[in-house]
Amino acid sequence: VVRDPSSQFFESVENYPEDTYPVSAKGGPGYILSKRAVKQIALKGIGQSNVLTNEDKSVGVWVDHLKQEGEQLDFVNLKGTDGYEEHKDFIPTSGKWSDYPFILHHHLAAETISCLHEVDMAGDPDRLIDTCFEGEQA
Repeated sequence: VVRDPSSQFFESVENYPEDTYPVSAKGGPGYILSKRAVKQIALKGIGQSNVLTNEDKSVGVWVDHLKQEGEQLDFVNLKGTDGYEEHKDFIPTSGKWSDYPFILHHHLAAETISCLHEVDMAGDPDRLIDTCFEGEQA
């Protein structure tokens, strides 16, 4: 838990007194909750009584509450990236479509998403993705 007030990820001790967060998804790429889980979170007031500074950590706390109550929940990890600058060296922007590792990729321009969709729809695993990322490197 980040306690530095100058950080965008700051969480006050008053708002969340624990030293660590429960398992949670990275907020940028996303997370998917079942209708049943969302309904339970809402009906039991779990969300309303656990509003944190960062929505991804909030959702993790809500889901943890459900787990503590015995709810059966499945966790599925999808290959993805938040797209943040500090990870840029690990994000492929060229090469064959079959080598592109991500199902989720946050912080992409609409044109890049559209281009990657076209590459996928072409059905050619050897098609290059290089031109899709030209606008991202500007």
